[in-house]
Amino acid sequence: MQRTLKTANINGYLDFITNLIEVSKYNQNIKSITENLLAKDFQTMVFTNKFEENIISLIYHEITHFLDMTTTLWGLEYNSSKLLFIKNQILSKKKLDAIDVFKLNVSEIEIHNRLIQIYDTSHAKDLFLANSKHHLVYDKNFGSLIMIDFFNQENLIASVPFSMLSLLEANAISSEFLIRINCALNEEQIKQQISLKLIENDFNNLLNNYEFLEYNLIFILTKKHFPNLNLKELLIFVKTLIDYILNISSMEISLISKLIKHTIINQYLGNAIVKDMQRGMSRHIVLFKFILMMYEYINQNKFKFNNPDDIKKNPKLFLKNFINEYISYYLKDFEIEITRDIEYQSSIKEFKKSEDILDSKIILESCQFNRDVLSKNFLYELNIKDIKLIDIFLNDSTILTMPNSIDVDIEQYFESNLDLILKIDKLLETTEMFKFHIHPKDVTYV
Repeated sequence: MQRTLKTANINGYLDFITNLIEVSKYNQNIKSITENLLAKDFQTMVFTNKFEENIISLIYHEITHFLDMTTTLWGLEYNSSKLLFIKNQILSKKKLDAIDVFKLNVSEIEIHNRLIQIYDTSHAKDLFLANSKHHLVYDKNFGSLIMIDFFNQENLIASVPFSMLSLLEANAISSEFLIRINCALNEEQIKQQISLKLIENDFNNLLNNYEFLEYNLIFILTKKHFPNLNLKELLIFVKTLIDYILNISSMEISLISKLIKHTIINQYLGNAIVKDMQRGMSRHIVLFKFILMMYEYINQNKFKFNNPDDIKKNPKLFLKNFINEYISYYLKDFEIEITRDIEYQSSIKEFKKSEDILDSKIILESCQFNRDVLSKNFLYELNIKDIKLIDIFLNDSTILTMPNSIDVDIEQYFESNLDLILKIDKLLETTEMFKFHIHPKDVTYV
């Protein structure tokens, strides 16, 4: 299953067009043993060898992408715009030009691969220890955005855009490492200490690798602002923030832009970002700003922050207090939860009307079962059998069957939709990757 619009691919990936997963590291040789593993209780089990740890943590990583795409408000928005693009531009006889609307979502992922710059890192220090700074830039294809530069003394080592891909990969990395930690904590004490140390070494290697900036950028930003978090606390804190950002409504994003505009020094470029947020886009910017605001919330005396342990022990409560105290201090009535339900129901209605088009059935079945389950627990707190999932391709097209599968034959699904998939690919490849945006010079008010 060779795909172009997909998550970062080291050992596996999710395809953003079909919502199919391929675990590209493995072939049919691991099918039987892995399917037996998938039915186990990962909240009590201990990995008996490195393969078990690798394959299960990898699957948790990839199914995090699937669940983000099929259960969160952001994922439903993305897939809804994809569905309208398919219906209006490919399947409709009128051939309406709808690709630019779809590219609003696609571009927020693609800016990473299009704009990242890695320079000479041969004499660079570890990435986390490198000096860094963020600034706004304007790109003619993608508009105003945040770039983060890393330096070795005065030499620029890397320049990377803060993107939705960074957000999605950080969430998947959190699931991957947290399930490893969960299983390690089930071991007897001496083995537990060794396993936890090895996991921490693996994470630090990831954190300091310039080749994995889509994976580590949010962790670097968060760890620099909250250095007292241990690894498990850091992962849960990041996952808590990302889950919240992926599930706020477009109206809430528009409202929070009123506060964010006052935090941006470069008003010329910043006002264009605010205009983008006013139409419900740029969730990744909200995440970036929330991290900085939370640092201020903890360290400014005017807020009643008297539970410093909450960020470590109860990040959901910390987030709630941050919203109620910090955000509400500047912006009254930010959270309008009824708008989340309205957007959710609107998306579900569109998928139900188009259940025979591409992945609509998959999205419906996943969302209607998994959204409720995930409202009570994070993925790493659940077993794979607790979640309704699409089956997974291995690198030789062998199918890895999930213990609680969505009722779709993925091979037949892919083959029967191949003509449509190729048409989508062609339109994306032959038209410029562009985010419809307002030029900073054209912003009259915010």
